[in-house]
Amino acid sequence: MWHVAAKDRRPLLVTLLAALTLRSALRSRAYADAEGLWRDAAAKVPANPRAYDNLAAAIIQKDSSRTADAEQALRTAIAIDSTYLTGWTNLADIELKRGRTAEGRALLERALAISPDFVDANERLGGVLVKLGESQRALAYLERATKFRPTDESLGTLAIAYLALGRREEARTALLHAVALNPRRADALGYLAAMYAEEGRPGEALGYVEAAIRAGSTTPASYALLSYTYAQLQRPDDAARAASTAATSAGDNATIFLQLGAAMTIAQRPADVEQYLTRAVEIDPKNPESITRLGLAKAENGKIAEAAGLFRRALSVQPGYEPAQRALARVPAALQR
Repeated sequence: MWHVAAKDRRPLLVTLLAALTLRSALRSRAYADAEGLWRDAAAKVPANPRAYDNLAAAIIQKDSSRTADAEQALRTAIAIDSTYLTGWTNLADIELKRGRTAEGRALLERALAISPDFVDANERLGGVLVKLGESQRALAYLERATKFRPTDESLGTLAIAYLALGRREEARTALLHAVALNPRRADALGYLAAMYAEEGRPGEALGYVEAAIRAGSTTPASYALLSYTYAQLQRPDDAARAASTAATSAGDNATIFLQLGAAMTIAQRPADVEQYLTRAVEIDPKNPESITRLGLAKAENGKIAEAAGLFRRALSVQPGYEPAQRALARVPAALQR
C-alpha cells in the first residue's frame, strides 16, 4: 500500500478547487480564443452552418488578411445549407472587400433569390448599386431595407441614391431620419448642410455643418462648406478663417480650392478669391470653370489683360464654353490681345 507523506497531504477541498481553477482557466482561454471556440463547435456539430459562419467572423476579427480561411468556412456553411442567408451575405462582403464587385453582387442576388425580404442583403446590394452608379435600381432594395429595419447607414445610402436621381425632398427626409437615429452621423449632417446652403438657406445649413464638424468631420470639404455658409450669412471674417483651415489640409484637391473661391466671392474678398482660384488652376489646368472664374477674379482686381488671356485659355481648353465667351465679350477689344 502506498502512503503519502504528511507534508504532501492536502485537504480534499483544496485539491478539488485547484482542479476546478485549472479547468476554469482553460475554459476562459477557449472563450478568449473565438476562433478556437468555433472550430471546436464545428468539429462537434459538423452539420451546423452557424458554427462555420461564426468561425469565419472570428478569423477575420483575429486577422483581417485571412480572407481565404474565412471564405473556406463560409463556403462550408452554405454547402451544408444552401439557404443559410448570412453565409451568402458574409461571403459577398469578403468578395467586395477584395474589390471583386461582380462576384459580391452575384452572391447578394443569390441571397435575395432565396429570401427577397432579407434586410441585410437588400441593404448591401443597394449600397453596391449606388457605388456602381445604378441608383435607380438601388432604390427598390434600399427602400425595402429601410422599411423593415431603418438604420442611419441604410438611410444615408438611400439619400445618396435619391440625390443622384434629383429627388431632393425624399433625400432630405431620409437624411433627417438618419440624423434622428444618430445625431452624430457626420456624413448625413454634412449632406443636409450642403443642401440647405445650395438652396440659399444658410441659417439652417450652419447648424448642420457645425454639428458635422463636432461629430468628427474635420475634412477640408467640411470647412469649405462652413466657409461658404458663413459667407452667405455675411460673416466674411469667419468665412475667411474657415477657408484658411480648409486650404491648409486641402493638398491637391482642386475642387476644394474652387469652392473656396466661390465662398470668398460671396464674402467679397477679391484677393482671397484670386489666391484660391490660382491654386485650383495650378492643380487642374484643364478645368474651364476654374480658369474662367480666375479670369473674373483678375478682372475684379483690375487685371483686365490677364483676365482676357484666361478667358481665351478656357476657350482653348473647351471651345464654345459659354461663361468664358460671355466674359471675354465684356472685355474691351483693345485689351483682348
